[in-house]
Amino acid sequence: MRTPSTGDDRSAVVHARKPGTIPGTPRLLAGQGEGSTVGLRRRWAGFKNVQAEPSSFAAADAELQPGLEVLGSATNYLSWIRELCEPFLGREVLEVGAGRGDLTEGFAQGRVVTATDLSPAFLEALQARFAGDPNVRVGTLDVAKYVPNDTYDSVVMINVLEHIEHDVAALEALRGALRPGGHIVIWVPAFQALYSEMDRRIGHYRRYTRASLEERLVAAGYTIASSRYVNSVGMVAWFVFCRLLGQESSQGWVVQTWDRLAIPVLRFAEGRVRAPFGLSVFCAARPAGEDPAE
Repeated sequence: MRTPSTGDDRSAVVHARKPGTIPGTPRLLAGQGEGSTVGLRRRWAGFKNVQAEPSSFAAADAELQPGLEVLGSATNYLSWIRELCEPFLGREVLEVGAGRGDLTEGFAQGRVVTATDLSPAFLEALQARFAGDPNVRVGTLDVAKYVPNDTYDSVVMINVLEHIEHDVAALEALRGALRPGGHIVIWVPAFQALYSEMDRRIGHYRRYTRASLEERLVAAGYTIASSRYVNSVGMVAWFVFCRLLGQESSQGWVVQTWDRLAIPVLRFAEGRVRAPFGLSVFCAARPAGEDPAE
């Protein structure tokens, strides 16, 4: 197994996270007697403005282990993510926050991938999974301390940026890892109104909109190449299941049923008509000032 040629400490998920609580569902007492429309607006505003301190890194890491194991069985969902990323990957990829390597395996087909993570458990899983694979190099990467020594055709962060407290600074640091014509490829959870207790427990500082993600990328020195919402119906299901009912989306039967029945239909529909909202935001961007044809 090969390892990154640089000796600096690298990892995907950074900054210790303080324990905290998420406020409960806003009540409508203040809106009673003012009409149903006003009451609903007040309630939605309460959801949108929810704030919570995420769990510590160690606690979040422990919560993520079983969830990512279940997600690894969502073959249609993982294939959809890879399909959206493909046009922007190039030949050599730096994957920040590779987890168990479920996406890494697909990214590495015909490419060289440097797969990184901070979690000792995930690093061990990556090393075991890709031992002897000449297309995958495993290492750590701490974005908070990252000084690029190598460059890549793309930097990929799938469900990682929301774990980073200082996200703009992280994006700025990673810009230096891109070769001319390279892209940063990002997938993040959408809409703060969907922020649930599960988000807090797995270490999310925030959820994004298309606009807020694009603003952060521009502030970090990028130009947007592609941006879209993904999994529109999933947003409604998450709001009811996780935000209102307080359930966990990583339950095996939930993931497998949604992946088998809903994802193929949504993938087909959203491939033809852009969704105005979604459970996730996908975005690809290149360093500002570069010619797209480079």
